[in-house]
Amino acid sequence: MLGGTSVRWPFIGRRAELERIGDAAADARCHAVLVCGRSGTGKSRLVEEYLDLARSQGRQAAHLTASRTAAAVPLSALAPLLPAPAGPAAAPNTHPQDLLAAVRARTADRAGDGRFVLGVDDLHLLDPASLALLTALCAAPEVLLVASVRDREALPDALAAWWRAGRAVRIDLAELERPAMDTLLHLALGGPIAAPAGQALWAASRGNLLYLRELVLRGLADGALARSGGVWCLTARLSAGDGVAGLVRERLDALTADQRDVLERLALCEPLGVDELLADTTEPLLTALEEGGLITVRPDGRRLEVRLSHPVHGDVLKDGMPRLRVRSLLLDQVARVEARGARRSGDALRLAGWRLDATGTADRALLLRAARLAHHAHDIDRMHDLARAALRQGPDPQAVLLLGIALGELGRADEAVEVLSGAADDVAGDELEALAVTLALNCFYGSAGPAAARAVLERAGARGGEDVRTALTAFEAILLCLAGRPAEAAEVLGAGAGQHRDGAGAPAEPAVPTRRDVLVMAARFRILLAAGRIVAAADLGRLVFEVHRQVPERIGLSHPAGRLSELAGALLELGAFDRARETALEGQGLALREGVVSLASWFPLQLGRIALAQGRPGAAAVHFRESLAQARAFAVAAAQTAALAGLVLCAAACGQGDPEAAAALLALAGPSPAGPESVRALAWADAVAGRPEAARRRLRTAAVNAREAGDRTAALGLCHDLARLGGAADAAALLPRGGPDGPPDGSPVGPPSADGLPDGLLAGLPDGPYAAARIAHIRALAEGTAARLAEAAEALGEVGADLAAAEAWVAAAERHRRDGAQRAAAHALARADGLRARCEGAATPGLVVAADTRSPLTAREREIAWLAAQGATSRGIAEGLHLSVRTVDNHLQNIYGKLGVSGRTRLAAALGHPDTQDGSGERP
Repeated sequence: MLGGTSVRWPFIGRRAELERIGDAAADARCHAVLVCGRSGTGKSRLVEEYLDLARSQGRQAAHLTASRTAAAVPLSALAPLLPAPAGPAAAPNTHPQDLLAAVRARTADRAGDGRFVLGVDDLHLLDPASLALLTALCAAPEVLLVASVRDREALPDALAAWWRAGRAVRIDLAELERPAMDTLLHLALGGPIAAPAGQALWAASRGNLLYLRELVLRGLADGALARSGGVWCLTARLSAGDGVAGLVRERLDALTADQRDVLERLALCEPLGVDELLADTTEPLLTALEEGGLITVRPDGRRLEVRLSHPVHGDVLKDGMPRLRVRSLLLDQVARVEARGARRSGDALRLAGWRLDATGTADRALLLRAARLAHHAHDIDRMHDLARAALRQGPDPQAVLLLGIALGELGRADEAVEVLSGAADDVAGDELEALAVTLALNCFYGSAGPAAARAVLERAGARGGEDVRTALTAFEAILLCLAGRPAEAAEVLGAGAGQHRDGAGAPAEPAVPTRRDVLVMAARFRILLAAGRIVAAADLGRLVFEVHRQVPERIGLSHPAGRLSELAGALLELGAFDRARETALEGQGLALREGVVSLASWFPLQLGRIALAQGRPGAAAVHFRESLAQARAFAVAAAQTAALAGLVLCAAACGQGDPEAAAALLALAGPSPAGPESVRALAWADAVAGRPEAARRRLRTAAVNAREAGDRTAALGLCHDLARLGGAADAAALLPRGGPDGPPDGSPVGPPSADGLPDGLLAGLPDGPYAAARIAHIRALAEGTAARLAEAAEALGEVGADLAAAEAWVAAAERHRRDGAQRAAAHALARADGLRARCEGAATPGLVVAADTRSPLTAREREIAWLAAQGATSRGIAEGLHLSVRTVDNHLQNIYGKLGVSGRTRLAAALGHPDTQDGSGERP
């Protein structure tokens, strides 16, 4: 872990530039390499890295540092190159030609047969005498100069002439790119960093390495950056360290009073238009600030918008301003905007915020209007402050609604319920609808629970008109789906779901979308997905996002990025894993850019599920840990449960238990969890712990319950796990006889009904390639024919479910062996090995294979062998399988005989267990 005294970070993101210096060094005609860039871009580090590389290659090198202090004494910066006096009484050799000759002789002697590499930091700070000697020295082919120069500093004449003549290389360093920054942080901190923390560090540093380092060190020191479950998260706002603040203040101290006035106004009120600033300043002054890299000027519609060039500058400026100065500047800016009529769309938000910051209050109507604008811009912290300020002036239902929404978005569900509960009787129409939806959602995710949420919707529906009831009914259907009751949700949704459909019955985009449209479409999406109409759900999911994004009034709606998380889940069930991942990353990027903290845990959760479905338990665990850390930070219990379930599944996929995660999961989900992900996780934990019968009972019961509740998609996932853990016959029996396109009797699904959902919705099996592959796998395991198992393996491999495909190939190989088809068995095992190599050490029961025997293991023997290879005792195996210890020992003797091993010590190696790394058969 990076300590508070660490000064050296990993070298990341500059390998291409390092190679360019190496290429230049190989060219004897090149005299110098000039590394140019702004302060903090890593110029000095790049020079230092090349000097280390040159030394490792056997070349001699020297590293000099120029400074303003050293420049006061001519040649002092070059002291390491100057010849030492012959003795205490020797007179110094001050003749320029003689000094140059002596330095040349010394560097030539040190260079030997190669080139002497001379590195110089901040070349532009050298005194004239040092610069003259240096350029004369580097004109010789045996010396190469590699120097850093600050951006916008003029190059010395000789070096500029070399560059124009092609005898010097200039490398311009920009700030670090975001992916490189993320890698750097991971290595420097010794672990992954949560996406919101990475975004905050990126926004504050803009890739400036010096600023980034100081922000991290300050965050570690004051606890704003802390580790949770192995993932680095933000617990408070980042602030610049004293080192960076000192550098910024040093630069700001060189400004004129007028220049500083412009920067202070921007620090408090940015962005401002050029015309606004020119009211009391001059264009040359703004031009000088832009050329100096202190401000940026960019077009915004028909005006030019001015901002500070770096967020750290704003923090330092605000920290250095007296409170009365802040108040004066803010109120002055208010007066200016009001004098122009406050006509721009964001002026109400700006005016209210400035007045609030300046005086602690503002006109209530202005505060409420600004709070709505802040919600639309998803500035939830500002929305919260504005709504609170409005409520301080007396009770107001609209202020209560806005505050409740803000509290919910900030993860404070119980506070939101407390604030909103007393206001339901004081609102009507759209406000009643928005308040009821917000209150019900916070009840659902808070301690009040789902029953309280439905009661809220029922009471509000009784008071509202038809439009309000349509919206609340749709939201009730959404909550029922979230509670695992999609069949009931389909009944509740009613006729309102048929709105906005084209002639073919497909969903159509509304001309002017409303909150109601989004709720109805979102309910249909969830019902379709749970009912197994995955293709239709995936098609609808993108449309829901597009419609949600176009709704002008979002009060009572979550952020549209959340729709992309839901769509990623549908694409996962479809088997479009790459599209699912891209969609989750798209949504995460949108949420991060707009500061949507309430969604921080859901996107890594989806990314973990996608990786796990592909058979990548290591990568999945990284995502699940991030999701868990973010869920704990914002007290999102549902996401905590799902992330813990994911971690248990990842450990189990590698043949290991995660007792800590399993215990935490049980504490959150209860001993009899209803959620399919929790059931799956605890079942796999049972299997790893040597209780496969308990695992199968858990999965069988949950699959029946999910099917009866109408959640066909969840039921299929549970059945697939049941089959993979040895219950293939039971799993196959739970599947309807029909295919994914029809009910058990084979009749087709009917046309859309009045509610916009097809007749026979809950009949048949889920559709899509991933569902079809899992169904084929279940039935093939139950039937046991090699041909069907190979077909299932091909189908699973086609969608990218590598772990399940490897298991199917192993089962096919075992069946081929039983049939005496050794060549076919070898081919199947080769296919399994190729897939298993991608699965990051997975060790599931389905991967157990006796690679060196012609006598295949029975299903019971495979199960016992897998448990024994995990380290289970005979008694533990017997208890888990409800057998006697003697029966287990007899099976183990048969297994040892078939595998040609003498006991448990070599069992794991004989089964191809991935933990066995050497040829001894001993587990490390």
